[in-house]
Amino acid sequence: MQQRRGRRAAPRARAGARLALWLLLAAGCAATARAALSAAQGDQWASYVKELSSAEVGTKSLSTSLSKVLSHTYSTPLPAVLSSNSYTGANARLRRIVADLMAGRAVTVAAVGGLATNGTDASEPGRSDYLARFVTYLERAFPTANITAVRSSAGVAPSAVVAACGDQFLPQNADIVLLELTANDAATMDSSIVNPMQPKAYELLLRRALKAPRQPAVVLTQTMGPGMGNATKPFFMTPESPHYAAVAGYYNVPTVSMRNALWASGERTQDGKMATLAVARDGATPTDDGHAAIADALVFLIQATAADLQLLPYGDWDGRSQDGDVPQKTMYGGLDAPKKVLTAATCSWVRNATVSPSGGCPTEVNDMCKLNYTSYDAARQSYKALGLSEAATADEDGNLVPRRKAPLAAIIGGVVGAFLGLGFFVGVIASVVIKRRRHMADVEAAWEQKRAAAAPAAAAGRGAGVASPTGGFASPAGTFTGGGRRYGGAEDDSDDL
Repeated sequence: MQQRRGRRAAPRARAGARLALWLLLAAGCAATARAALSAAQGDQWASYVKELSSAEVGTKSLSTSLSKVLSHTYSTPLPAVLSSNSYTGANARLRRIVADLMAGRAVTVAAVGGLATNGTDASEPGRSDYLARFVTYLERAFPTANITAVRSSAGVAPSAVVAACGDQFLPQNADIVLLELTANDAATMDSSIVNPMQPKAYELLLRRALKAPRQPAVVLTQTMGPGMGNATKPFFMTPESPHYAAVAGYYNVPTVSMRNALWASGERTQDGKMATLAVARDGATPTDDGHAAIADALVFLIQATAADLQLLPYGDWDGRSQDGDVPQKTMYGGLDAPKKVLTAATCSWVRNATVSPSGGCPTEVNDMCKLNYTSYDAARQSYKALGLSEAATADEDGNLVPRRKAPLAAIIGGVVGAFLGLGFFVGVIASVVIKRRRHMADVEAAWEQKRAAAAPAAAAGRGAGVASPTGGFASPAGTFTGGGRRYGGAEDDSDDL
């Protein structure tokens, strides 16, 4: 286990003071709030300054002890920023890292995600996207710390692929990991959002990230799913909640929500949906305003953690909390064989994203690591070029089973029926018989409907990516790779994730 660093002191916080400090965090930045805020929103920030500017911890005011940390130009209203920090938990790992930043130690920040992480639809990728904004803040807030940024974009790949191909996407030297894959997973989820197949893969990905050598502080950076920001999908139609929220609570991992930050300011429809210019036409990929909202949420989390350290410096309690912060048992049952779970979850994605021409999928999830995930079209083309097997399919319970073809007898019966002029009726009868006798045929028919519905979602967009040596999509450490199309490995069965 990594040696823990930081100051040690006895707890001395009081609940009332803690609440006041949380409120003062917002006040500390009110003076530099952007003109993008309305007059009423600016007054709201100013009222916090007036009421809480005299708050003190010991003999020092928070604005004195954390003057650089609290210096940030917010473009998101205060209530939205508060709402965006949807879960914090014990926060021991992030407390350790923020203590390191305050002490001037080196820290590596890695963003692992999809199109938002790639900077797609930001006006200046590498400057105006959420990662660039967040790192710029950290460099200004902690000028003596050596901060390194790593951008690892998985393109359109889902959590199942990122978990299975972890060495390709998850940096091993990261201290902070911003996990941004909600939009990727939501892109091919509709009514199946109630099926925990993809959330199981997300949990395995989180476990793998948490078990990295440096015990990184993972922040679930939840962006919006396709259609959520263009009045197509409602507030709840996202894996962010309840599934990923439950994962966050189970593993005590802090969460920031782009949806929560933007929903109140969007244009509401009569049926309760929302449209906002903070995302692109796909209703998910953030524009500059969306990237700013994500960065504001992350900045506030860092400020809150720094303020908390003034009340309760990093010490023994944090160490004990981290000792058991990756539970031995998974939240979802049936994850004792992660390779099986990830293969089935990847198979469902292959079908929903129409990557496979026939709807089948490989029986080995590691084969999926070789695809080009810069776009859905690129994934389809590389899938075909690699000649991947299509011998398997996933049933409704998430089990990988052999893909069965229609029996020869049914084909012969159809030909004979046509010859006799009764082909249509015989074909219907044969179809019913086949569906009843072979459950998987029915499953495949249902997937075909999802496939047809999902196809338009991947039709529009732009971008490019960098292919890794194995053909997968990844960004070199410390560099930016632009674009990515808009939305429309485990080696064995042991639980090593």
